[in-house]
Amino acid sequence: MMKVIGEVKRFKFQNHENAYKVIDIVLEDTQTLTVTGIFPVINEGLAYEFTGEYIDTKFGRQFKADSYNPFLGQSPKGLITYIAVTFTGIGEKTATKIVNKLGINCLDLILEDPQLLPQFKLNEFKAQRFIEELTQHHINSKTMSSLLEYGISASAAAKLFSKYKGRSHEVITTNPFTLIDDVEGFGFKRTLEVARKVGFDNTHIYCVKATIIYCLKQLAQRNGDLYTKFSFIEETVNKLLETKINIEPAIFDLIDEGKITKVQDEYYLKWHYESEISLAGYLKNLNNSIDLNEDLESLITSIEKEKNISYATTQQQAIKTSLTNQLSVITGGPGTGKTTIIAGLISAYMKINQLRIKNGSVVKIKEADQSDAASRIGLMAPTGRAAKRMKEVLGITAKTIHSTLGWDLGNGFAYNRYQPLDLDFIIIDEASMIDIGLAKALFEAIPHHCQVVIVGDADQLPSVGPGRFLGDVIDAGTIKVTRLTTIHRQGKDSNIIVLANKINQQVLTYNDLYTNQEVTYISGLTPALPNFIVKTMQNAIDRGFDIINDIQILIPMYKYEVGIEAINILIQKNFNENCGSEICMRKTKYNFYEGDKVIQLVNDGERKVMNGDIGVIDRIAVDGDDKMFLVVNFDDNQVMYYQKDLDELDLAYAVSIHKSQGSEYKVAIFPIVKQHYIMLKKELIYTAVTRAKEKLIIMGDFTELIRGCNQVMPPRKTKLAQRLNMVEFDALTSPHDFMLN
Repeated sequence: MMKVIGEVKRFKFQNHENAYKVIDIVLEDTQTLTVTGIFPVINEGLAYEFTGEYIDTKFGRQFKADSYNPFLGQSPKGLITYIAVTFTGIGEKTATKIVNKLGINCLDLILEDPQLLPQFKLNEFKAQRFIEELTQHHINSKTMSSLLEYGISASAAAKLFSKYKGRSHEVITTNPFTLIDDVEGFGFKRTLEVARKVGFDNTHIYCVKATIIYCLKQLAQRNGDLYTKFSFIEETVNKLLETKINIEPAIFDLIDEGKITKVQDEYYLKWHYESEISLAGYLKNLNNSIDLNEDLESLITSIEKEKNISYATTQQQAIKTSLTNQLSVITGGPGTGKTTIIAGLISAYMKINQLRIKNGSVVKIKEADQSDAASRIGLMAPTGRAAKRMKEVLGITAKTIHSTLGWDLGNGFAYNRYQPLDLDFIIIDEASMIDIGLAKALFEAIPHHCQVVIVGDADQLPSVGPGRFLGDVIDAGTIKVTRLTTIHRQGKDSNIIVLANKINQQVLTYNDLYTNQEVTYISGLTPALPNFIVKTMQNAIDRGFDIINDIQILIPMYKYEVGIEAINILIQKNFNENCGSEICMRKTKYNFYEGDKVIQLVNDGERKVMNGDIGVIDRIAVDGDDKMFLVVNFDDNQVMYYQKDLDELDLAYAVSIHKSQGSEYKVAIFPIVKQHYIMLKKELIYTAVTRAKEKLIIMGDFTELIRGCNQVMPPRKTKLAQRLNMVEFDALTSPHDFMLN
């Protein structure tokens, strides 16, 4: 490591989110040097000692600093400039008098004895403000120094300081585990490192409690489980902390604090327990039959004539069941007619209630005035892509569940039990993707009179989040379920659907892996697959398929040479003509260029873009403040992203199978490698295969394909099905006890 000393001349670039700065300093020989690094508290006009190394960049030679400290040998001129610029009401004339009279240590002397100030003819108000600002600057400087002394990285220290300011040292030495909930980027492992550096050993009660919470959260995130046994928690905590610990005192504390719930020998995060209890209550309150004074047979016959279609017996039953029950489920695989049934169901509901479709909305046939025109039918899905597909097929506006509920990142959902949705009839598609939290939020906002139809393929991957909403509702046996098993019309001859059914039934053999019009099999070793993917992509483009809208690469994992990250970079390099351009924005491992296919990673209600939405970078530009931004076009929704927002985006030439749920693609490319074996289960392979609409290309290791189809995901630890079967259960207050009139 090398050291340089210089006076800060100017800031060339500042990222206020993480305190990263590019600065010019003047060295002792009057030469200027550019220094980069994380500098939370640094001032123009003052000298600092920087520790780091020289690096060569396209901008010339720079010094990359890993740490820095104020230089004790400040020049009087630099100190005068610093005082005049930093402190309110202290001009250069007064600053000069202070430095000339008290010397280079003037600020320390004033902090020790504020009575030194009156001699400089500052009025009482200015003197008091100077002391307050000087004290705060001193605290900030000391705080940052102490954080760095504990071995906390400059970037981490900057985040801590941004949150707690002068309290940073007090917070991390009192209970560092508060960082997990308070400061972005401080997960359990990072916070545990900080705790050890400030003197908390692994047996400290705060450490054990944080580890227990981490254990339950990881179990929910990785396995989807809502609860576990004491023995599992004890074993996991001891393994994580690498010591033998009695966790009972910590468990009791967490129960008393309302963070976990114990039911017999089952331990939940309290929020998960209450969500499952509440959801069971909401579902039970909706589970009622409806008496219709309608001839449903005649009604369905009239719809068949209008649509020039003939419904099978099971399809007719699905429509009848949905109309005569306040809550019902329709489940089935691809080609079984779910969308056809939904279209018929909507038509039947509109006929019964004298409604019609106008400009994508459902309105009264005899509108008395415009106030009657608001739609009372709600179509929704977990992702923007799935909602868009509903609208395209059904001709009625559909929204994401988050959008329907009025999601706001800072304030949660606008619609809830106290402000229910203004809807009479709701259809929820792709319900296998809904986790326990979203299900609870949705059903608590559904008014008690509303009819609800839940639609989904229970054989697909379960939700990314914890719980097993669709599977549990079906398995409970208390809610009316129509199971669709017969393949209809074009699906009968679809080789994609035939393959999907064999995978689902776990009867796939090597004899089934023959190339046909719809499914192509390319056998190859892992090193050859990237080149195969590029060639396959080019062939599809040559045949008229669009790389943005038609073709999608589906990969189980982000890591390895055939992982999502590596393949995205490969496709970008080969197919985006702007790749390598100077006009780009940098993310951690790659650049974004104009024309790139990207995916939104989080729900953003303000921008009206949701997790899983795919768009194209239209342009990259600079605003009036010289800040670079890019604009993504999500189906004509133009969304702007600055550097600080780029964590919300990823390249999307290749996406995970989880992210692909709710979407269909004309061409799906599915590489299979042994490195991804831990993810290759029947449910994942089935989900990937059923994303293909016209053409499916499976390439790679067919031994792993067959093996994966005979592996199933372990059942999730949930209790929703059991709770729906309980006549009396330990529910929270009834969902509608406090409903506003």
